[in-house]
Amino acid sequence: GGTADHSGYEILASPFTDASLQHLLQPEVPENQILAEATVFEESRVAGTSASFESGWVPLADFNEVMAPGKAIRAKVAKNKVLSLTGTLQSDPVAVNGLTLGTGPQSGWHLLGNPYAAPLDWRKVTIPAGMGHALYTLNSTGNYQSYVNGLSTGSQANLILPMRGFFLRVQEGTVNLQ
Repeated sequence: GGTADHSGYEILASPFTDASLQHLLQPEVPENQILAEATVFEESRVAGTSASFESGWVPLADFNEVMAPGKAIRAKVAKNKVLSLTGTLQSDPVAVNGLTLGTGPQSGWHLLGNPYAAPLDWRKVTIPAGMGHALYTLNSTGNYQSYVNGLSTGSQANLILPMRGFFLRVQEGTVNLQ
């Protein structure tokens, strides 16, 4: 499995085809929790003209649900805990389809993740028409950093580490990312 030894919020993805978050969250035994406050980001919730970006975050509904390849969650990782998932490694190409752009000024954002157990080289990803070329990750201090057309802010480079999630923004229409 992958590890993360940061405290605070992380954007996480799974490199496995069959891993759920149940054993990490352990809601019935709070002192054993590795992750807390797990949320997903729903672009449709920020589609309105007055919706804020923060209104896109919603609590994860089912901890037994398998994390979809290519998708991600945001969760608070307990201090001094090691995050570990097990399962069948994702090795096939992953498509994330139906990424949309609403009508509001904060719409178009989608929380995705590296679906592989190896770093994902963003320079090798074909950016479909209608999608921005920037990706945004959350660093350990809670700030976003970006990688855009070979330029980066902070420590974010072209490689997206295993188990890491990121934001992309649809700028026009409906997009399918392969």
